[in-house]
Amino acid sequence: ETVETFLAGVIFAVASNFILIGSTKLVTVVATYGDVLFGFPFRLVGGAGWRALEEKALPPAEPTPPPADAMGRFLKLFEKPPPKVEPPLEQVWKVNSENAAGVAAVVGFGALRAVGEASGGLRRGIEAVDFFVGRYLLLTTVGYVGLKFVHYKLFDPFP
Repeated sequence: ETVETFLAGVIFAVASNFILIGSTKLVTVVATYGDVLFGFPFRLVGGAGWRALEEKALPPAEPTPPPADAMGRFLKLFEKPPPKVEPPLEQVWKVNSENAAGVAAVVGFGALRAVGEASGGLRRGIEAVDFFVGRYLLLTTVGYVGLKFVHYKLFDPFP
């Protein structure tokens, strides 16, 4: 192998790696813009509407009495709020399906939230595939350049 063939192979491998990794990033950028322009607003509106429908299905919470002293009120600021309990879907449907507007709200907000979540999942999936492909394209290129170097420097008369 000559210096010219060694350099040509290395330059081709690095340039191909640059082009291929760049093209996978292009797909990721398009998916991210699609999620930002469509998925995020759908998740935002659908999630807010769905939380309002869930709150109608939950029984009212017991109010806790405020602390009497100033230190107790100050320390209350640092307490974790109780975990939010999500009612089952059947209960949300039963409470909100009493009239046509409630049915439309459940179907509409549920559909918006589902489309937004699907868009976010698709974006995360594309990012994971892009990460995997980019990593292994880079490892393949490094391996190829290493193999070319070993062939050129150590086993030069190798056929």
